[in-house]
This record gives sequence, structure tokens and C-alpha cells, in this order.
Amino acid sequence: MNPRAVPPRLFGDALKLSVRGQEEAMIEVAAALEKSVAGLSWAKLPKHTFLFLGPTGVGKTETAKTIAELVFQDRAAMVTFDMGAYQTPEKVADFVRDFILFVGPRQEQGCVILLDEIEKGSRDLTTLLLAMLDEGRFAGNGETIALEHCYLIATSNLGCAEIIDMRESDMATIRRFARRAAEDYFRPEVVARFKTVEVFRLLPQAVQREICGNFLSTYLPPIEERFGKRIGFDDDVVTYLIDKGCDDRLGARPLRNAIERHVGGALLDLHHLGPSVSLTVMEHQGIVASTQFDRIN
Repeated sequence: MNPRAVPPRLFGDALKLSVRGQEEAMIEVAAALEKSVAGLSWAKLPKHTFLFLGPTGVGKTETAKTIAELVFQDRAAMVTFDMGAYQTPEKVADFVRDFILFVGPRQEQGCVILLDEIEKGSRDLTTLLLAMLDEGRFAGNGETIALEHCYLIATSNLGCAEIIDMRESDMATIRRFARRAAEDYFRPEVVARFKTVEVFRLLPQAVQREICGNFLSTYLPPIEERFGKRIGFDDDVVTYLIDKGCDDRLGARPLRNAIERHVGGALLDLHHLGPSVSLTVMEHQGIVASTQFDRIN
């Protein structure tokens, strides 16, 4: 995807291409982005504020990265704060220091600010968060940072275990539960201050297979070029990798590691094989590589 070529009216298509299996959420996010880039946000406030709820590994962080790519033409225009690093009241001063250090220089050109797993941060950060949401500014250590050119995104896994157990429920029920879990933890008035609250669904197996295929299509070509080989794989390989690298608790997040471990392991002797290589699954062996005259995939 070349974000420079994507007009705002096509943000939805770009988001759905980047974040698989979350079509409804991506439509809402795209609509919010369209208004913000058209200059229809409130003056002096962040361009937009999002709260992304749902299980781990289903696309919340990827959505934030794609927003940075679409709006600022650069994924590096995102500043990420792992809120687990600021769990105690004593760590609030560290957050203030880090925010000023990393966001301060970007306040004029704008950026995406990601508060990742916000529920892990100290409750004492709530006052700072409310000032960002209500007033569009961050104040601390004698400095004030204006956020009017920035996008503020918070992610949370609150209620994740229950949402996994609700896999058979309709999405409207899951949305109500996830929002209530966030309101119970942060208070309703805090959640209500986010302009857009989106709930991300569990990834169905069809989407997991699509993501796995996309990862393989990214992982294999550099190896093919480096070794001068063609590498194909069958559906059993995808099924095996999903079994090893996807679960409801972590979503698709471990999938990249599973590919490197199992596919990379199978290709250790790649230089001994012929020009066309097939990846298949063998009982008791896992994924194996062998010479093949015709490319499978």
C-alpha cells in the first residue's frame, strides 16, 4: 500500500486491506479519519481520539500503525507508550518525562500517540489523560504540549477472557460488554470522552488463514532471492502454522514466530535442495522441505 496515493475517501479500503477481519471497525475508523483530515475536528483538541477494545493480537496496534501511515505517510510517525512501564504512582513522573521527550518535538507536525494497554498504567495518570481528551494539551515539568495536530489512541484488553468465552455471541452483545468493562474500570465519564470507541472481534479461522498466507508471502520471497530457489507450500502448512501460532488468548500475534521457527527450521538445508522447493507437513516431523519440479503455490 502506498499511503501517498490513498485519498481520504479510500481510507476504509486501505484499513480493511491492512487489518483483516475487522471490517465494521475499520469503516468507523475511516469515517473518523476522513472528517479529521478535512479539518472538521474541534479546534485546539486532538485531531481525533480513539479507544480500541478487544483481545490481544486482533489488529488494534496494526490499526494505529495504519492510521499513522495514511495520515502522516509514515508508520514512524507513531509514538508508542507501553503503559505497563508506568504501573505505579512513582512511575507517573517517568511518563511525564517520556511524553515531553518523545511527543514534544512532534507537536507542530503532528503524530499518532499510542497508549498501549492503557489499563496497565497507574490510575494517577487519569488526570493527565483527561486533560489530553478535554483540553488538547499535556502539561508537566513546567512545559505544555499542544496536541491539536495529533491523534490519540488508547488500546485495552479489559474483559478479554470473557470476550473469548462469548465467541458465539453477536457483535452487538460483545460491544456492550467490552464498553461496560472499560467504563467499570476507567469510569464512564473517561470512556465517554474518547470520540470513537471501537471493539475488535476475535479472528475467525478463515481470517487467520489469510493472515498466515500474507505472512508467508512476506517471509519467503527474500529467502527465495537469497538462495535462488522457488518455495511453495500447501494448505496443510497453513493449517499447521495456525495450530502452532494462533490462539484466542493471543490472537495472531505469535504467528510470525511460529513461521520463523517451523518454516525457517524446515529450510535450514535449503542449499542442498533443487531450484524448486515444496513445503509440506509430515506426521511426527512437522513442516519439511523437499525438492519439487513444479511449484505448489
